[in-house]
Amino acid sequence: MITTYINNYFSKEMLRKSWQIGKNLNKLRKQKGLSQDQISKLADIFYNTVINLDSGGITNPSTDTLKRLTKSLDVSVDILLRFNYD
Repeated sequence: MITTYINNYFSKEMLRKSWQIGKNLNKLRKQKGLSQDQISKLADIFYNTVINLDSGGITNPSTDTLKRLTKSLDVSVDILLRFNYD
């Protein structure tokens, strides 16, 4: 029973954090005045990937995708992953 609780907690926590990545990406992208298309080209990732990340549809972006995004946004990975980024 405790194992189920822990697994459920971490699953929910991971979903919450993945949604946070999308919210942070959206906020950072807009602060820089970049469209989804522009960030996809700057990061050299598929446009659909940016759309899905931006909306919280991708829950487990690869480390390569995260690196490309942070480089194109000129921020560190911890900023993109941070909970409550402001």
